[in-house]
Amino acid sequence: MLEVIPVIKKPQSKMVNGIEIGNPNIIYVDNDCGDSMTKKYNYAISQINLDENEDEFVCFRHDDMVINTPFDVIEKKLSLFPKNVGVVGMIGTYNIEKSFHWWVPFREVNGAGYIKQVKLDDDKKPVEPFETYEMSDWAGEHLGLASVDGCCMFIRKKCLKEVKFDENIKNYHFYDVDYCLEAMAHRWDIATTHIDGHHYSYGGMRPEINELRNVMFEKWKNRITAFPINKYTINKVV
Repeated sequence: MLEVIPVIKKPQSKMVNGIEIGNPNIIYVDNDCGDSMTKKYNYAISQINLDENEDEFVCFRHDDMVINTPFDVIEKKLSLFPKNVGVVGMIGTYNIEKSFHWWVPFREVNGAGYIKQVKLDDDKKPVEPFETYEMSDWAGEHLGLASVDGCCMFIRKKCLKEVKFDENIKNYHFYDVDYCLEAMAHRWDIATTHIDGHHYSYGGMRPEINELRNVMFEKWKNRITAFPINKYTINKVV
């Protein structure tokens, strides 16, 4: 499976997180490829032959997301989804509220999926000995979501042909929610699947988070019938 991994600079060492540099199945997109996640991912998409095996999925994941499940097993799991499933993640939500985050508010009601987060100390470094904790919101295969967490998204090539990342979404927030909503508006289904992996989760909220959120609000407020945004309230693209 082809993987797209955003980084600040392309790694120089032979191995990173157990992955061999120079692997033809990995596209590293660094800051030379763009100054936002949407630009980096769109650059990667431009390098992929989307007409070849268009029902295959491409893995878009953070460089601090470690996947332990073998990729041939993941490919088999993904192949069992209906052909209208365009985006599959590990954890996500059935409803997107005005926060435009997949995890707040009401995650205990809307959440679906399973992921392990690495426990970090006050300096955002893994505690010793290494330890993870579970985010388990009804683990397993689920359809009909509104968004999944962008730390790991599997996107069908056919969906990538139709829906690109919106480069008006700046920086490194909301790109995952926006892509899922756009895919859903184009009549693609959003799903979760159960994969073993752990996320180091170094990210945090930027000072301009509300400004970035407002871009999302202005984009989507007229493309829905009401909040929260889900498969019932989003206006489909004709």
